[in-house]
Amino acid sequence: MKHFAIRRLATSFMTLIIVMFFAPLFTVTRLASDKKPTEHHKITPQNPASNGVVNPAVIPDYAAQEVFLRSLIAKPEEGEAGKRRVRAFAKESGLTDSEIDEVLIIAQNFVSQVNILDKQVKTIKDQHWPNPSEAIIGQLHVLQTQKLQFISNAVGLLDSRLGSTVNVEKIQRHIREKVKGQMSSFTPPHLGKQQKQGKTKEREPRLLHAKLPSFAHSFVAPAKPVQLMSEGYTYTNSSSNISALEAYSYGATVESYSSFGHEYRITVTTWFGSANKGSTTYPAAPDYSSPFLDASRTVSLNQGGGSYFDGYLNSTTYGTGFCPVSLNTFSTSSSSDGETIQPYVQLSAFTSVTPAHIAVSSGLYSDKTTATVSYIASVNASGTFDITPGAAITQGPLVLGNLTTTPSGTGSVTVGSGSFTIDYQIGSNTSGKFKPSVRATNPSSGLQLIDPTLISSSVEVQVHTS
Repeated sequence: MKHFAIRRLATSFMTLIIVMFFAPLFTVTRLASDKKPTEHHKITPQNPASNGVVNPAVIPDYAAQEVFLRSLIAKPEEGEAGKRRVRAFAKESGLTDSEIDEVLIIAQNFVSQVNILDKQVKTIKDQHWPNPSEAIIGQLHVLQTQKLQFISNAVGLLDSRLGSTVNVEKIQRHIREKVKGQMSSFTPPHLGKQQKQGKTKEREPRLLHAKLPSFAHSFVAPAKPVQLMSEGYTYTNSSSNISALEAYSYGATVESYSSFGHEYRITVTTWFGSANKGSTTYPAAPDYSSPFLDASRTVSLNQGGGSYFDGYLNSTTYGTGFCPVSLNTFSTSSSSDGETIQPYVQLSAFTSVTPAHIAVSSGLYSDKTTATVSYIASVNASGTFDITPGAAITQGPLVLGNLTTTPSGTGSVTVGSGSFTIDYQIGSNTSGKFKPSVRATNPSSGLQLIDPTLISSSVEVQVHTS
């Protein structure tokens, strides 16, 4: 028993020495807490060669295809905003609504398949880490190969169901240029072997004293170094649905299955220009072995107090991790390429229609009713837009030809007050009911009109003869 205890103590001591010897050899990217973001809060990786916008070739096609498809899945907790987010992301490729429907179906099927593999990988690592056998490593390689096949199958379906080479090229170009341009690669620290004089041998231990990080309390150092290939990618995207007055942020980290399990968390932050509009960190507690993590955010463009954002929108993703095998912490990051939201105007509602009863006598115009229409304008909106008054007849014998409006035909509204008025009168001795409506058109240069551009009043105006 004494001999066994001594051997056990010696084995643990030698393991600790090996781990500590390797720790300084890893390339670990750290995020300085006092680092000031660059303009528009673009993250510049310490190693530009890992940045897809600088060097797209560093991002494999399969990695970009995977994060693109995964980003098109709305989580239940996102609600209806999540459905709008994924359509906004898919729309960036230039496809039509019906083509986007096909893409979303393919993405859903792909993610359903790959989620099964993700769970298998997590179970394997939870059970066998940080001392995987060669057989376990082989299982991970097989699962990684299966995932790559699922990616290939999904891309093949995109090619076959989009109906034309033009649409296929739209998707391919989108993934090649936009998706890769919002990714960065990272190599998490992992144990390896040393080449010396043409031979491979284990690094010799040296005398060091190690103390496990406080957040590594549940891990035990591995009995011996294990060689695994390891690659990881960080992805960020941002987009908007101006009609819904929403901005979307999304971030993800994905690793090859054949890598050491890591204690991951990601934080996705939304930026309106230089203003931090909040962050989402996922998961609430670090996830020890999930090969894929993602998080999304929806932020209203309505900033309160009558202020609606326009300008530069982008997002950042920071991932942090701890490797239980090498006992190193590391970090990764990426930025979306962002978009500039042009100043906009949106018709809001008929805030009042008074009076709701008007009378008309033979040969005379009726009393008038005045409809007040509100609109929203973003903070930098200026210029003009045209309005065309209208109405829906809900009861005759009144017809549209009996109605006159001020402005007559088309009028012009100068952006500023947030409301305008329309007067309605009846030009004949007839009765009935109508609901006022208005259409906005022809914004001046630098101004966009967003849906809805046609709105109707819920108030029904009653016309009666005297």
